[in-house]
Amino acid sequence: MKKGFTIGLSIVLFSLLLLMIHDRRDMGGDFQLKGNSFIESIEIIQKKDGETLWTLHAAKADFFEGEDKAELIDMSLKMQKNNIVLYTDRGIYSFSEKRFSTDQVVKAQAEDFLITADSMDFDISKGTIETGGRVELESENIKVEGKGLKKTAGQTITIYDDVKATFYQ
Repeated sequence: MKKGFTIGLSIVLFSLLLLMIHDRRDMGGDFQLKGNSFIESIEIIQKKDGETLWTLHAAKADFFEGEDKAELIDMSLKMQKNNIVLYTDRGIYSFSEKRFSTDQVVKAQAEDFLITADSMDFDISKGTIETGGRVELESENIKVEGKGLKKTAGQTITIYDDVKATFYQ
């Protein structure tokens, strides 16, 4: 009795699946079953002339079929030349554009300062960082808060709006 019920239920579910696919095609929809892949504990190293420019670590990278992007989870990016490390819980890395972006809180830690921003777009190939949201830069002697930040390849950091600076003695 149970075997007959299981077979009958399987036939009904399979028929419903075929009906859904058929209806989807009639509407002109694109019905694709996409598979995802992931890598745990990934490391990407960018070198130029034998010198390491940056190293990206992530606890997990989810790759989506047909795309050149990966969602990185628990990520850090160390720029060896400046000895700066970026940290965030998750973000998207585009392999073709060499670009990392996140709408999560991101921290940039260096030897003598810490930058915290609520989002970030980092064009790794150009060395530029931008955010339109809140940002805070803190060091031993100063704390600067504001909205909107841009860091150019020439190491200039500009904060655009609502800038407030506190100097420590």
